Amino acid sequence: MEGYIKNHKNGLQSDRTSCHKFEANQFRLLLHSAAYVLLHSLVTIGLPATKWVNAQFDPIQKRRLKVGA
Repeated sequence: MEGYIKNHKNGLQSDRTSCHKFEANQFRLLLHSAAYVLLHSLVTIGLPATKWVNAQFDPIQKRRLKVGA
């Protein structure tokens, strides 16, 4: 469970709630949570037979998603 929290917090920088308004921070956290669900689905459904199945979110973002974009 701690790995999931670490991926959410460090891999997606979801701890950055620096806005002064609560609604802005809540919306930012909602977007980070949606990104987490997408990345977790990619790892569990799209990458089960590859070396990326046990990878943290940082290498997946940097090597797979950003290169593709």
